[in-house]
Amino acid sequence: MSDGEVKLKNEDPCFEVFPSLPNSVLEKMGLLGDGPRERLNEDELEQKFVSLALAFTIDAATIKDRCERQRRYRDQTEKKSCSRSGKT
Repeated sequence: MSDGEVKLKNEDPCFEVFPSLPNSVLEKMGLLGDGPRERLNEDELEQKFVSLALAFTIDAATIKDRCERQRRYRDQTEKKSCSRSGKT
């Protein structure tokens, strides 16, 4: 049974909510940080929503390329490491 309390899986203050979106993007949008929140009118709120939706769309569209690039970088690093340890 749930007592209705929301429990966070990771209560670490350094935990990133959106690991693939830089915190700087969220801070510029006013969505991250401990500072006071400004009261937004409907147009400003819609603009922030559109900006965040665009950021998620771009992230989703590029995730496969970024993963593949990281995989290639990892493989190259492993090959270099193996070749260096083999020469010694």
